Amino acid sequence: MKSKTFSGRSLRSSLKGSTWILVLLLLGFMVAFPVAELMLIGNQTDEIHRMTFAMICSYLIVPGFLVTMLAAVVNALNEFWYLFSRDKIDFYHSLPVTRSRFFWEKAIRGLVLYLVPYVIMELITMAIAVSKGHGSHLITAAGKMFLEHLLMYLLLYFGAVLALAIAGNILAGILSLCCVYLYGPVLGILLWVLEMMYFRTNMGLKEGMAEKISVFLSPVSISAALRTYSGQKNFWIIIVGGILLLIVLAVCAYLAYTKRPAEKTGKSFVYGFLEPILLFMVVIPAALAIGTMFALIGPEENRTGWWIFGLVLGTVVFYGILQVIFAMDFRKMAAHKLQLLLLGICVAVSAWILHTDAIGYDTRIPTMAKTEGISLNLEWIGTESVNEPQMEVSSGSYKLDRLFYFMGGNYGRWTDAGMSDKIYEVLKEIASYQNSKELQRNRNRSSV
Repeated sequence: MKSKTFSGRSLRSSLKGSTWILVLLLLGFMVAFPVAELMLIGNQTDEIHRMTFAMICSYLIVPGFLVTMLAAVVNALNEFWYLFSRDKIDFYHSLPVTRSRFFWEKAIRGLVLYLVPYVIMELITMAIAVSKGHGSHLITAAGKMFLEHLLMYLLLYFGAVLALAIAGNILAGILSLCCVYLYGPVLGILLWVLEMMYFRTNMGLKEGMAEKISVFLSPVSISAALRTYSGQKNFWIIIVGGILLLIVLAVCAYLAYTKRPAEKTGKSFVYGFLEPILLFMVVIPAALAIGTMFALIGPEENRTGWWIFGLVLGTVVFYGILQVIFAMDFRKMAAHKLQLLLLGICVAVSAWILHTDAIGYDTRIPTMAKTEGISLNLEWIGTESVNEPQMEVSSGSYKLDRLFYFMGGNYGRWTDAGMSDKIYEVLKEIASYQNSKELQRNRNRSSV
């Protein structure tokens, strides 16, 4: 059904009821841009006096992001809060406006409420910069900051709308909003910690899959990455990832809103298929985290037993909490025992993969074409062998050249062995030998 009510006049009239948001965001951006800029310029050191507007914008990105996040959440709540009331749903959805048009009208209204105070305060910021003699590269820097903040707003806004559209009550809405915003960073940090705890070749660096999950699976973290990676050569990867995530969030939010079953309002989640997905997304990593925590605090002689106890406890507790939230009934804590059994199996398999390194994390060696050199820790070698250090392997020993010293910290003697066919073969043999020793130690520990 098409309607004439979706028009510019309708948009202007609806904006009148959101004046408080305009005032709030005007105050927020006034503090984030002009006030912060004046405080920055007010520091009359020589370095600050030579600042360009691009340098000033690099400082204003962070306060601008905080106000942008506030704007996205407030606009989403202002436009879609009615989804938690059956009476308001019946009223709004009885109007001669399709849900699709209703969705985009709300999105455009929220965007206008964000852009108007933003543009006003950015223009004032630019005028202050020119008056203070910091106007070099003015348009370029201002445009770059505007586009970055606009991408942040759209990511955060559609993420919030998606969270509200799938929830059936206020509690579930808050939890789903936290999940959309924070699940990626929390999961990435957890994977990073598990890698450090279970894989001996991990050097404590947050990289690989853990870093990708932390950055690209959350509108909050990818917005923060826009500031962190700004000016670096891989900044375009963050931009592309942010645009792809924006498309996914916008499409999912649109479908979740337009297909939302109104009769499910009041339940935790209006789409039943989301409940088992959320169970697996939350219970498995939470159980692994609890199991690892108990293994660390447990006594050395019975660490495995405490580890298993923590895995079981984490699985049961988090499963029960989520079931209570889903059903809004404490009596449903132990419901769906088959789901609990499947989750327990998944947790056990995940724990086995970590404990035995079934994915080959510690044994994986890059191809020679991708390897520029190797560095071996020779801290265990005695002082009498410093001049000609050797690495003993099962089939012989290999002399290592180019020994370097690092003073301080936990660094001992390290060697930069370069790379060649022979060194690469030695590297594979060393890795194989060390892994066979590690496997034997695990077997001995298990037998004890």
